[in-house]
Amino acid sequence: MSPELAAIHEHRARLVERAAAQRDHIGRLSRECARPLVLADRVLGAWRFVRSRPGLAAAALALVVTLKPARALSWSVRGWLLWQAARALIDKNSKQ
Repeated sequence: MSPELAAIHEHRARLVERAAAQRDHIGRLSRECARPLVLADRVLGAWRFVRSRPGLAAAALALVVTLKPARALSWSVRGWLLWQAARALIDKNSKQ
């Protein structure tokens, strides 16, 4: 094999090794960012949901105004848990 061809093969091997290391690094970074990105996606989805239903936002605000904020928060948590349970059941049934 000529020296030039050997140098090209050696350079290619270093590039392949470097690319593998970069893929590993990107994989680690993406795993670290996954939770914050999922949270951001859920917040954005909730914002779009509320924005597309202004009546619901007004009702929630009226609930906070008429009830004490702590009591409204308690009811909100219960409603959120019920909503999540319903969504889980719907998702489970739609996959079957």
